[in-house]
Amino acid sequence: ASALQVPAPQTPAPRASEPRAAQPRAAQPHVAEPVPTTVLLKRLTRSIRPAGASGRAAIIAASKDVLCWLERDNAASALIARGGINLSVVGQAMRHVVPDLDPVHAGFTKMVELLQFGCRGTGLCIVRLSNGDMLLVSCAGVPPGATILPDLSESDLHSAAHYRRLLESGVPSLRLPEGETLWAIAAQLAKASPASDLGTAIDAVVKGLGGVVSSSVARQTLLAMLSVGVFDRSPEGAPLSEQRLTLSWGMSSATAILERLRHAALRKLEPLGNVDETILETLIQLPAAAKKLLDIDRKASSW
Repeated sequence: ASALQVPAPQTPAPRASEPRAAQPRAAQPHVAEPVPTTVLLKRLTRSIRPAGASGRAAIIAASKDVLCWLERDNAASALIARGGINLSVVGQAMRHVVPDLDPVHAGFTKMVELLQFGCRGTGLCIVRLSNGDMLLVSCAGVPPGATILPDLSESDLHSAAHYRRLLESGVPSLRLPEGETLWAIAAQLAKASPASDLGTAIDAVVKGLGGVVSSSVARQTLLAMLSVGVFDRSPEGAPLSEQRLTLSWGMSSATAILERLRHAALRKLEPLGNVDETILETLIQLPAAAKKLLDIDRKASSW
């Protein structure tokens, strides 16, 4: 009898419905998730109490407190290291510490200037990205392609450029022409003594100065004068375009008009503390003869 053939055992093929065993994955380093900015702000508000004042000293102290906290707090410093904190978030933090914060009250035209001043002496700086966003970052980790905004010092604030920016910001806005153009416009107004609407007064200044001054410069200068009381307006309450302008009492000379502007400028620059009048004189220039007479008048009035 022939030998019995026993088939060799076969491994059954896996069914389609059976899942394959997952391949082991390489261990991945743990990366902590950044703390949301809302959580960060809540942490900050628990750490820094609101200031009881809103003057220059309080605002500058608040900026230092906020920036130091952001630099030292573990979660905040992690955000800064990851690419920075948007300046709008830093602004919210500042307004928690000084609820009615207005940078102008500290001698700055914008929040970014206040923070540039506050960053001085820290390891932080302000940068502007190519899309225009501004961030608070570590000086040691500036994002590629970002523009670093320089820290500001007291000497930077006491400059003709900063004084001019402050005068042009807020109300009244004193947008004044450079050089002796301001004096020329004031002298023409005092000479012509207009009693007309704003548009006619602008045309009269341009024509009276032989076209040397443009209509736009004449307009912004007359608006600055109007905002500090160089003109009386009537009827009261009517739109400016429908009002008749006349020089106010005492505004019969160019010297008087510029002196009115100077006093208004000093009031706007008060938050800076001691205003450098030498710098202010470069913005509101008087001819040498007029300046000499005005100096005599000022000395006589102080006796």
